[in-house]
Amino acid sequence: MSDTRKLKKKWYARVVCKDLVAEGLGLAHIVPDFFPWPVKPLTGFILGLLPGEEAIVRVETVRSGNFHGVLAFHSELDRTLLDTFQPQHETLAVKNISPLRIDPACKNFLNCGGCKLLHIDYDVSLEYKKRWFEAQLSREKITASHIQTIEAVKKYHYRKHVQVHINGRKERGFFAPFSYRTREFPEEGCLIFPNKITDVFFPSELELERCVRIRYDEQTEKTGFWSFNSKEDKRGRFTYSVAWPPESVTTVEIPNSAFFQVNLSMLPVWLTEIENFLRAGSSVSANEHGKILELFSGTGFISKMLSYRNLIQVKGIDLLPAAALQSVTYSNNDYGTVPILQSFNEHYFSFDLNQWEKFPAEKMKELQQFSPGVLLMNPPRGGFHRQGIEDIASQIPSIEKVIYSSCNGATLARDLASFQRTGFEIQELKLFDFFPWTSHYEILALLNRT
Repeated sequence: MSDTRKLKKKWYARVVCKDLVAEGLGLAHIVPDFFPWPVKPLTGFILGLLPGEEAIVRVETVRSGNFHGVLAFHSELDRTLLDTFQPQHETLAVKNISPLRIDPACKNFLNCGGCKLLHIDYDVSLEYKKRWFEAQLSREKITASHIQTIEAVKKYHYRKHVQVHINGRKERGFFAPFSYRTREFPEEGCLIFPNKITDVFFPSELELERCVRIRYDEQTEKTGFWSFNSKEDKRGRFTYSVAWPPESVTTVEIPNSAFFQVNLSMLPVWLTEIENFLRAGSSVSANEHGKILELFSGTGFISKMLSYRNLIQVKGIDLLPAAALQSVTYSNNDYGTVPILQSFNEHYFSFDLNQWEKFPAEKMKELQQFSPGVLLMNPPRGGFHRQGIEDIASQIPSIEKVIYSSCNGATLARDLASFQRTGFEIQELKLFDFFPWTSHYEILALLNRT
C-alpha cells in the first residue's frame, strides 16, 4: 500500500513472542492493527521477552528485514497506551506472562547490554543453549545423540577482563542494549564482573577516559587499569593465575593486546576435558600421546598447558608473528618450566589460516613428515576454511583424532559437517557455560577417523 510507513527508532510497538533464539532475544512479530496506519511487517528481536508473551517494546534499531527492541517498562509509556494494553506484570509492559519468567537478580537488566538471560532460571538458560546448538547441528544435517552440558563453576563475577565505558558524568558501566550509551553499574554491583572490588583501586587519572581496560586476577587479587588502546595499554602486561595442572597454579603473563579467556574458573574444567579427549583410546602409556598439529594455536596455551602432564610434540600454526610467542611467559612452582616451551616456539609457523588457498606446499610436506596423530583446533568465531579441512584430512592421513573447541556453534556445526564428509565421526560433544546469563558458550568436540 502506498501509505505504508516504515518502523522508526524509539517508536513503541505491540508484539507477540514466538521463540527465544540463539542471540538470547525473543523472536517476535508486530500485532496487526496496532498502529493507526499500515506498517511494513518486520521480524523483531527483543531483549527481555519470552515465548508466548505479548508486550509493548521500545524499538532501538531498524534494518531492512528486522528490528531490535527492548521490553518496555510501565514508567516509560503513555498512560492511555498502558490502560489500553493492560499489562499483567507489576513493572513491565507484558501479558500472557511465560511460566519461565523470573525476577532478574540485577536491577540493570533491560537497561544494560551485559546480560540477556537473567529473566530465566540458570538451568533453563543451559537448556536453551543446548537447544540452540542442536538446531545449528540440525541445519547441517548432523544428528548428535548426546551433548553434555557443563555448568559454570562461578555463575556470578566470573569475568576477569572487561572494557568499562565512562560517560560525561564519570559513571562507569557497560553500553545500554543496542546502543553506545553508557549505563552505570548498579549500586549493588555488576553480576558478571566484580566491579565493586576493582572500583576500590580505580585510578583517579582515568576517570575522564571514555573506555578503560580492566583486568583482575582473583588468586593474587591483582588489578590492572589502562586507557583502552593508549600507548600504555599496548605496552602493558598482566599476569593471570590458572589452576592447572590440578592442585597447582600456573601463572601466565601476557601482553594486554593478547587474547586470554575471560572466565579463568572454567579453564581447568575445559583443559581437563581436552586432556581426556587426548588420552581417549590411547594405546600407549597413560601420559604419552605423541604428535599434535595445533591450528589457531595463538601462543600455544592449550598444548603448553597439556604438556605439563602429557608427553607430546606439537607444531602450531597461527597468524601471530613468531616473535610474539616470546611475549607470553609461564611459571609453575610445582612443575617448573613448560616442557614443550622451546620446541613449540622453534617449530611454530606464522600463517593466516583464513587464507588457506595460499598455504605453502613445502609446509604441507613438513606436516606430512611430522606425521601428527591429533589435530587440535581452537579457531575464532569464523571457524576454519572448508578446503583446509579437506586438504588436511586427505593429505595428512596420520591424523586419527580431531579435538575442536569453538565459541560459535554455527560455524562449528558447519566444520563438523566438513569433517564428516572427509571420513571423521563425531564421538563426543560437550557444551561449557563459560559465559553465564549471556547467549554465549564454548563447545568441545572429539572426532575420530572412521
